[in-house]
Amino acid sequence: MRWVLHVDLDEFLVAVERLRRPELRGLPVVVGGAGDPARRGVVSTASYEARRFGVHSGMPLRQAKRRCPDAVFLALDPPAYLAASAEVMAVLHDSGAVVEEAGWDEAYLEVDTGDPEGFGASLADAVHERTGLACSVGIGENKLQAKVAAALAKPGGIHRLTSSRWSSVMGPREPETLPGIGPRRGRALRELGIESVSALATADPDDLVRAFGPALGPWLGRLARGEDDAPVVAEPRPPRSHGKETTFPRDREDPEGVEAVLVTLTREATSELPPGGRPVIRVVVKVRFAPFETHTHGRVVSPPTRDPDRIVRAARDALTRFELDRPVRLVGVALEMAAPDPGEEERVEIDGASHSGSGTIVRTCVAYAALTGRAVHLVRMRARRPRPGLRRQHLRAVTAVRELVGGELTGAGLGSRELTFVPGPRRPAGPYRFDIGSAGSVTALATALLPVLTRASAPVEIELRGGLFQDHAPTALHLQHVLLRTLTEMGLDAVATIERPGYVPSGEGVLRLAVGPSEGSLRPLVREEAAPVERIWGIALASHLVERRVATRMAETARAVLAAAGYDADIETREDTTATQAGAALALFADLRGGARLGADMAGARGRPAERIGREVATRLLEDLGRGATVDRFAADQLVPFAAIAAGETRLRVPVVTEHLTTACWLAGAFLPVEARLDDGLLVVEGCGSPGW
Repeated sequence: MRWVLHVDLDEFLVAVERLRRPELRGLPVVVGGAGDPARRGVVSTASYEARRFGVHSGMPLRQAKRRCPDAVFLALDPPAYLAASAEVMAVLHDSGAVVEEAGWDEAYLEVDTGDPEGFGASLADAVHERTGLACSVGIGENKLQAKVAAALAKPGGIHRLTSSRWSSVMGPREPETLPGIGPRRGRALRELGIESVSALATADPDDLVRAFGPALGPWLGRLARGEDDAPVVAEPRPPRSHGKETTFPRDREDPEGVEAVLVTLTREATSELPPGGRPVIRVVVKVRFAPFETHTHGRVVSPPTRDPDRIVRAARDALTRFELDRPVRLVGVALEMAAPDPGEEERVEIDGASHSGSGTIVRTCVAYAALTGRAVHLVRMRARRPRPGLRRQHLRAVTAVRELVGGELTGAGLGSRELTFVPGPRRPAGPYRFDIGSAGSVTALATALLPVLTRASAPVEIELRGGLFQDHAPTALHLQHVLLRTLTEMGLDAVATIERPGYVPSGEGVLRLAVGPSEGSLRPLVREEAAPVERIWGIALASHLVERRVATRMAETARAVLAAAGYDADIETREDTTATQAGAALALFADLRGGARLGADMAGARGRPAERIGREVATRLLEDLGRGATVDRFAADQLVPFAAIAAGETRLRVPVVTEHLTTACWLAGAFLPVEARLDDGLLVVEGCGSPGW
């Protein structure tokens, strides 16, 4: 019989740290940020001992310290976690099952067996034997049931949850126990009187659609009934490494004997490389000391080679980095090979100095690469800018997309002008947290992630940190009320919540993005002619500026400009005290009959009077309306990637043809079999539908 298993590593980051530091076993351990609760940062993982004090993922480290003063705080070490994850995934791929990696600490497997518990137990044993890590295994008839079962099995257990038992097991529980329903959605469900999984399962579908939209509403009902038709997607991939290892029958204390075994293993591994294949670029040696402390060291092989003698020499060099003054339990070697070279027809070549020459090209290209599965090679990135190459905000967008889908990224660094991204097959499966580390635009980062999130088969929640209000990028208010609202019309349920404003120069704003799964391709938008304006409204936001009446002054000036044009605007003033510094922003919106919404906005800046902000934002909105636009000048280019993967032709009247818009049209055609063009002020995108994931 076909079964789906969900393998979920227990307290993964903490477990990896405890393998390196066994003295931490039994102690409350918190991993996150720089490991210093006196500095900004959030909890990534807490040990079960720390969780008893109320410490959980996403909690500020300072708060975790107050709740559990005796906890051991450790800094994140992503390379170590990725290495451990790779070992676990190798074990799962060796099981003979169809494997879909869902993150660095979880995976789905599909297997035909009459004893799923036995199969799951053998997997857990193999993972522990190979890596020292414990995992929980959920068994179900689909991915959803398996994932929920794994949560019920924690820690270290095996649980089966099927359709026949779903109602009795899950029905009485709160909706938040289901994956994809967090506190925000839980509160929204309670406002509808839905306080249990069974109540959600039997809720009126029309009520759910009205409350949550045409895609997310029906999905929530299916979720509560344990229904999930998403397949376990095999991830065929050319091997990136080949290794050999051996566990000694008795711990060895002779370094020369350990070296001799390593040489033998290395020659065996080299002889087993596929003939005529890719060369070895790095040799990694693993040594496990008694009782169970594992370390690795690597040596780059330059130039890459398949010469056995040179590969053995690199392995010996790597071994010299170990202090073999303790009993050795295991020794192994892994030969890392060069990445597959995508053919010219597969890799997209982009000159980053073309068209706008901006960082938007970088962000958009990696998003398209993730969408299409095609590698991209970018050169001359931001070459025409005063400070060419990647800035912090561009680099974070690139690495964030890679984290969503996996893959290989080379050349990505501050100031880099050339990079290659070979995307992986992973579907986004949050939650995620991305911190730009500066006042760089969170909205620009969000627009790079949103197209990729159309690949998600379940809701994804992301915490973004950085600047929410600055020049040269739409504000978070525009993202909330224009772009995401329009994407909802196209079939992508996405909501943004401003948790804390962030301004130049410090940033430190927090935006939470929640995206529901798409059902099939997005829908095209056809709005060729502007309809009458039904309402103009806006938000005037100021942080720590109440005495200077900045929000009020922006709103009053904007109202006066709009009134002179015959519009009575309803502008809300918001006085914020949560931001880490003073700042301000104004966003105005025009709702047209038929559903279109246009926006204009501006952030405050030193030496920029509130009256100027109010006047310029109102004037810009009036200009777009006066030109008969059905989309504003900022949203037009942002919508092109979504129109490109919509099933049909999108037609929108734009107020002005910007360099960003022509760039967006160019990039859509570079990656997809679509035509995006501008025809006398009309943006026409002939979408191709979802690109086959």
